[in-house]
Amino acid sequence: MGDMPNGAKQRVGLWYCMGMLLLMLFTVVPAQAENSDDVVLTFVGQKAGENEAQVYTMSYAELYAFPEQRIQTSTQVTYGSHIFSGPLIRNVLDRYNFEGDTVRLEALNGYIVDVPLSDFRRFDAIFAHSMSGLRLSVRHFGPVWVVYPRDSMKELQDIRYDMRWVWQLRTVVVYDSQLNRNLSNCDYCDEEISHG
Repeated sequence: MGDMPNGAKQRVGLWYCMGMLLLMLFTVVPAQAENSDDVVLTFVGQKAGENEAQVYTMSYAELYAFPEQRIQTSTQVTYGSHIFSGPLIRNVLDRYNFEGDTVRLEALNGYIVDVPLSDFRRFDAIFAHSMSGLRLSVRHFGPVWVVYPRDSMKELQDIRYDMRWVWQLRTVVVYDSQLNRNLSNCDYCDEEISHG
């Protein structure tokens, strides 16, 4: 670089620094990748005949063990159409068999929305863990994103449903709205009562 003009040296130096920064960035990402035993979702609800709500945690391995459904759709927060992969929400909820008519979805960023349980019977919505073949990260809507088959049903192209697309999903609470069983503010939601 000794006989290069000053401007060229600065550009080469700048490109070198940017390249090193990108290299460091990409070498950090795999270290943050989840283990299959890490908890990805927490479920809270009350089963028939029980007096108290129970808390169940689900690992990545358990989430990926469900049959995978794919949805190709656009979203309100990304460009173009994408293929989302993950289990049907109704299949996951059936595993716990909680009583109730409402599902409260809570995100890592503090966003909370109540969704009628009937949504997940009527529509093939999924707990998406991948988008266009790439696993969702916390930085990019993950680790789990509630995704509806928006493009295939005109009814779902409505702001009321757009608000139910919870990304960075953390906790799923099932409760009976008629009995006002709001279980989302429970003190034990961070405890592992049962791994199931």
